[in-house]
Amino acid sequence: MKAVAAALAVCGSLLLTPALASARVIELGERAPQVKSACPNLPCAVLAAATGYQGRSDTLAQPFQVPADGYVVAFTVTLSNLADNQIQFFNDTYGSPARVRLAILRQGRTRKTRRDFRLLAQSEWFNVEQYLGSSPTFVLQKPLRVRKGWIIGITTDTWVPAFVTGISGRNWWRASRARDKCRQDVFEQAAHLQINLVRQYMCDYHGDRLMYTATFVPDPKPTRETSSGTVTTPGGGSRPGSGGTRSGTRTTPTTQPRTSTSAAAAAPQAQR
Repeated sequence: MKAVAAALAVCGSLLLTPALASARVIELGERAPQVKSACPNLPCAVLAAATGYQGRSDTLAQPFQVPADGYVVAFTVTLSNLADNQIQFFNDTYGSPARVRLAILRQGRTRKTRRDFRLLAQSEWFNVEQYLGSSPTFVLQKPLRVRKGWIIGITTDTWVPAFVTGISGRNWWRASRARDKCRQDVFEQAAHLQINLVRQYMCDYHGDRLMYTATFVPDPKPTRETSSGTVTTPGGGSRPGSGGTRSGTRTTPTTQPRTSTSAAAAAPQAQR
C-alpha cells in the first residue's frame, strides 16, 4: 500500500514530532476508483500554470478535505508517460522544469465567499520529469500543519503531467483562474503562490482527474488527564489541557499542437 510505503519513508520526519509517532496514517484520495491516462496517445493533457484541487473523484466526494487536525507529511503524484516531442512542446510552451508542490487552502465559509481560497502553506518544489510514467512519493522537508476542513491541492508554475482527461463527468476539479479565463487557452500564469493571499477559484472542470494523493497524519487523541494537569497521548507526548483536543478538455489534433479549453493543456501526437 502507498500509505504504508509513505509511512516508512517519512519515519525520520515523524521522529522529530513525538506526538505523530502513534497516529495512524491516512492517504487522502487513495480510495478513488482507478483511472488511467491515455498518454502518450490522445487524449493526453497536463496541468499547466495553475493551482487546483480535486473536488470529486467518481464515487469519492471531497477527497482532499482534511478530516481532522494533523500534519501532511508527503504526497504522491501519478505521472503520465509522455513522448519526447510532447515533453519538448510543454517545455517550450510553459517553461521547465516540470514541477509540482502541495498547496494548503482554506475555503471561504459563506455563500458569497465560497469561491475564495486563502493559501495557508505550501511545500517545497519537486521536479518530476525524471519520474514520468511512474508514481513517485515525495517526502516533505517539513510536515505541513493542517486543520479540519482545510483543502489540499497541488500547484505548478510550469506544468505537471499528473492529469487524466476524458473520464466520467462524476470527476471534477477546481482551478485558480478567473471566470473569464476558464475556456481560453491556458498560457496565462495563474498559479497561487503567495502565502495568505486570497484568490478566487472560479473554474470547475468535469470529466478530468488530478492524479495525486496526500499522506496525512491526524493528531493522536488524548486518553486521560494526568494529576499534573497535562493530557497524555498514546504516543507518550503530553500537553496542558482538560482532556479534549481541539480539512471539458478539448484535445489537440494530430497535426498541430494546441492547448485545451480547460486549465489543463493537451499534448500533440506522440512521435514514435
